[in-house]
Amino acid sequence: MLLYFTTTAWVGDRVNFRQDMTQNFNTKLIHNQIMTVNFLAMSNCELDTFLNEAYESNPILDYGKAPEREFIHGIRGSASKDEEFYMDMMEDQSVLSSEDRNMWISNIMMQLDRKEYSKKRWNLMMKMVEFLDDEGYLAIGLVEIAGILDEAESEVQVCHKILSQLKPEGIFSLSVSDFLILQLRQIGKAEEKLVRLLKEHAEDLAQGNRLKAAKELKISREKLSEYIRLLSTLKSAPIAGEQAGANQYVIPDIIIKNEMEGPQIFINDEWMGEFKYNNYYLRLMEETQDPVLKEYLQDKYAKSRFLFDSIEMRRATILRIMKVIVRLQEKFFFRKGGLVPMSMEKIAEETNMNTSTVSRALREKYIEYPYGSIKAKELFTGAILDSDGNKLSKCSVKNQIIEMIQKEDKNAPLSDVQIEANLKKNGIEISRRTVSKYRKEAGISDSYNRKYEEII
Repeated sequence: MLLYFTTTAWVGDRVNFRQDMTQNFNTKLIHNQIMTVNFLAMSNCELDTFLNEAYESNPILDYGKAPEREFIHGIRGSASKDEEFYMDMMEDQSVLSSEDRNMWISNIMMQLDRKEYSKKRWNLMMKMVEFLDDEGYLAIGLVEIAGILDEAESEVQVCHKILSQLKPEGIFSLSVSDFLILQLRQIGKAEEKLVRLLKEHAEDLAQGNRLKAAKELKISREKLSEYIRLLSTLKSAPIAGEQAGANQYVIPDIIIKNEMEGPQIFINDEWMGEFKYNNYYLRLMEETQDPVLKEYLQDKYAKSRFLFDSIEMRRATILRIMKVIVRLQEKFFFRKGGLVPMSMEKIAEETNMNTSTVSRALREKYIEYPYGSIKAKELFTGAILDSDGNKLSKCSVKNQIIEMIQKEDKNAPLSDVQIEANLKKNGIEISRRTVSKYRKEAGISDSYNRKYEEII
């Protein structure tokens, strides 16, 4: 009986052991699946933070020099300003209507006492206000303004100094770097090397050359990351910053280039080259006779392998999705046309993935292409249906608006309400607000200003 019970107990323990092993395996599998999904959804900055945290807690991980890339890493921002490495996350809010623009221009000039200035200087300042863009920056330099207005450069500089003292803080800044330095000085954090970073290495940051900037400034990678985190807490523009709040420092996750052999897609993963296995701890894991230490290092090694495998899977998944997107939107990326209607369901179907996988892969991802940059999910434009049920892209509708304005009577320009009515006659139902938005995106003034522009 004792043997029987002993055998039964042993068999029972073996069954329980197998059940425990199966449960542990399933739990680990589920955990790994969740982690893989999380990696896919991470942006570059989020993944960089995760890797740095993993490096701190895992001795198997080590830094290695990032390999040189043949392509340039860019920053989302205006292609016309090398230094502009910020981008307003709420673009629609940063575009002012003509009424709002006139109002804030009036508010700016109301801060000045006209009696304190000569008629000539006052008129010059009034003209300089017109060179402000909607974010509060001077759109062109002082030398160019002097040439356009046929004024002495010294007089333009004097007026600029007066206007720069007005509210909001940073109004009339000549560059994003100047505005950021102003904010740093106001909060007492304008360290010499941080100021030099903005003055001397804005282009390096704009091209993703972090290591070059850090090397020339003789600062560590960690210090550079600290500087970038500080900059991300500042306003990106005097006007847009007030409307939209603090903005993000955004590095594109995906870069599209037009090569001889056709469109090429790159994952902007220079950070990945800086992580590798630590050979010392790998050897120690193989040679140590201490079972506790061996188990510890084996666990860390397994986590490192899973980390690298997940990142490779993330890269492959994003590339697979982007190849389809570039094929469908090639005209948009290379300025041969506008965005065509595209859904995530279509991308999922063509890549044989779940729609949720496509959505996660594109979450908070930014794409840089030869003529600008865009948030990945902004590529998915819903189609507008005409009265016959035909699908029209946003670009198609915008082109119709542009064509109407080009053909309008210049003495009696079409208002947004009239354009809305004309579109309805053509079977396109969109609101006046949408008409206004599309018109602004096309860089066209409202009817009042179009008439004024025609007169002058």
